Amino acid sequence: MISLARDAGPVVVLDAGQSLAPATPIPEAELAQRRAKADLIASALETSGIDVMTLGSHDWALGVPEVRALVTAHHLPVIAANLTCDGAAPYPAYRVVERAGRRIGFVGVTNGVVDGCVVGPLRDGVVSAIESMGPVDAVVALLPTETPDTLKTLVGLSGIDLVIDADPSRRPDAAEALGRAWAVGAGKRGQMVGGTTLTWVEGGVGWAPDDDVKRAQGEVARLQRRVDSLNKRLILPNGQPDPKVAKLLDEAKHAVDQATANIPTDDSTPHNRIGKANNLLDTSVADEPTLAKAVEAFKAQNTTEAPPEPVTGHLAPEGSAYAGSDACRACHPDEFAQWVGTRHATAWASLLKDHRERDQECVSCHATGVGLPGGLLAASEIAGLRDVQCESCHGPSKEHASVPPSQRPPSPKDATMCLTCHDGKRDEGRFDFKAYLPKVVHRPRQDSK
Repeated sequence: MISLARDAGPVVVLDAGQSLAPATPIPEAELAQRRAKADLIASALETSGIDVMTLGSHDWALGVPEVRALVTAHHLPVIAANLTCDGAAPYPAYRVVERAGRRIGFVGVTNGVVDGCVVGPLRDGVVSAIESMGPVDAVVALLPTETPDTLKTLVGLSGIDLVIDADPSRRPDAAEALGRAWAVGAGKRGQMVGGTTLTWVEGGVGWAPDDDVKRAQGEVARLQRRVDSLNKRLILPNGQPDPKVAKLLDEAKHAVDQATANIPTDDSTPHNRIGKANNLLDTSVADEPTLAKAVEAFKAQNTTEAPPEPVTGHLAPEGSAYAGSDACRACHPDEFAQWVGTRHATAWASLLKDHRERDQECVSCHATGVGLPGGLLAASEIAGLRDVQCESCHGPSKEHASVPPSQRPPSPKDATMCLTCHDGKRDEGRFDFKAYLPKVVHRPRQDSK
């Protein structure tokens, strides 16, 4: 994908952080494998010819010495304007990249706990870096945080034109106003390569999205719907207007007038343009051959072992707080039969197909109770607790299975338990609780009739 982009025109490849590790805290049992994966990712970044990147709290959770060693070994162009270690800055505060006669200045910051180092104020680091980088045609800030409120620290800061934000909840296909600057998301880890195009317009002042007219018109439409809604609520049963609603209605009408006036026209001052060129990393995207071989070699060395003896049935080992779905079958035959027909019942097979049965990041969502209190810790011990069994939703139930009237397992009331695995990252954003629930629920809810 990056090679194709380079063939099409000048490209700067960057990473806004949180790519070496997906989340914190990292379980101790997974740390060694996570570090091995981080080395693979760092190697891929180096191979892709990355131009500039920063690191975030998830990355540092792998261990500061280990991460700094990866940066050095793979020649990663890390920038961090607010980081000092042993009284000195380990990485440059900014980096200027030249493409097609344009100088683009990148300023990066970091966050989280960096043992042995000091993470300074984000805003101060950005200001200092911008003042030091000299004349450039655009300034781009790389923000590795995953907290939307962090962006507010940059509001009103002069000199920034674009912010690339690692927050996975921020859409990479839409620019969000940030004072005079604009912010875009980097895309969900491993699912999308977020792309932003910068086009300089003759006489252009500042920046605006390519679709700013459409965006402004959409805002007017949104505000007008509020006006229409308030109009319907304005008159009370006694025929008199509700004074509170009337006030809100006046404010809403004023907002519509303001938004209408802000729709750009042909006579408006021209802006340089911010466009989008995002690409989903689905099966239509061919793997880069060298990296594909590296991934297969990694899986062979780190996530597969000699196949264990075949396991039949779903029963937990002795000493586990879990029972296994076979222990539920006698008293709940209908529920068991329904579960057998779901994809939950064959979740482990999908890992075997992809040779990921020893991948610590995967097994906890394709087996039951892994890493949870009373559950198993090592992937090699899963055996009869493979697949997403009854207790994945109802909790450990060994005591209930032994003496059924006791410790009645709870039934999930909402999507909270599902979101542990269907978190928008692992499932590529496909999860919809209302759509998925009928596929796994044992019987229709009484209140759904």
